[in-house]
Amino acid sequence: MMLLRYKRKFAAEYSFILAIPTIFAATGLDLIKYGEYITTARLLYFGVGFVTAFLSALFIVKWFTSYLEKNNLIIFGLYRIMLALGFSCYNTLHGRVAQW
Repeated sequence: MMLLRYKRKFAAEYSFILAIPTIFAATGLDLIKYGEYITTARLLYFGVGFVTAFLSALFIVKWFTSYLEKNNLIIFGLYRIMLALGFSCYNTLHGRVAQW
């Protein structure tokens, strides 16, 4: 999106909107796989979790898009690189190898 000269805010909103079908598909798959374990009592927990996740996602998306209007993604990129290096070093020191 950025290569096509879209604004950062628009590109971020697009990526968040693009994630919605994936989230619904993953939820649907979980419901199909574990549907037999869902009881009436657990539906309340499911509903509370859904509402909480939805409201927190709305807050984060609003904050992140307003952040992108004023700043760039350099700090975010550095954070992700440092996190990846940290996990790689930890796994290397403890003899763990990623199995895909």
